[in-house]
Amino acid sequence: MENLSGTYKIMGGTALALRDLSRGVRDIHAWSLLAWDDVVARYRRTLLGPLWITLSHGIFVGALAIAFSVIFGQELASYFVYLAAGITIWLLISNTLMDGPHIFVRARGLLFSYDLPASIHVLRTVLSHIISFAHHMLIYVAALFLVANVVNINTLWAIPGFAVLVLAIIGWSTILAILGARYRDLMPAIAAATQMMFLLTPIFWERANLQQHDWFALVNPLYHLIEVVRRPLLGQAPEPLTWAVTIAIAVVLNCTAVALFAWKRRHLSYWL
Repeated sequence: MENLSGTYKIMGGTALALRDLSRGVRDIHAWSLLAWDDVVARYRRTLLGPLWITLSHGIFVGALAIAFSVIFGQELASYFVYLAAGITIWLLISNTLMDGPHIFVRARGLLFSYDLPASIHVLRTVLSHIISFAHHMLIYVAALFLVANVVNINTLWAIPGFAVLVLAIIGWSTILAILGARYRDLMPAIAAATQMMFLLTPIFWERANLQQHDWFALVNPLYHLIEVVRRPLLGQAPEPLTWAVTIAIAVVLNCTAVALFAWKRRHLSYWL
């Protein structure tokens, strides 16, 4: 009887978690409003508001482009576009990785006060970073008009590439949100690892710089997640290996996220 009771609890917890995910995905109005409020709240009572995101990003990319184009001996025009695309995608990836463990911890008040699906807060966080990403992309668009336009038919590959990237982000955000609620040391650990990967991933440097050691970039999953969007933005189609790796990452992460959420969702109230 005890084993049967335990089985019912697990099945009940799984059904509750799957219902939570279903309700969360359908309630677009709730998580889109919360996401926009998150973005606006960072710049409330400022003169430029969310446009500070674009301004600060433009200054950052411009300074790096000038410095590293000289260091690497590259033409400023082409390097600026490469950097604007790469840094923008990297910020979306790194910000969601570092924010992931904090999702449910930050939403503790809303989770306990309102009958809302917990998954809403994952989607809310991902969307808020996508909104910031859209502001950052204005620098890339400006580079196309002011420096070097590389847009062609291959640029359309950025649409499915970005879709796969967002699916991967939702997967790791869900996993990190659950683990971060239980293990608070995960937040600084992810932040430290992300800072290290910024240097090890071809973002401000190119894979070609490695010459015969380019395998170092190919075994880096973050390289492929960036490249599936960056290459189209530079007018090139992503390599088949990049598609295979990014799709595999998205599938594995989301399957793991659903399984982990179904297993541990009922423990969130104790951890928080």
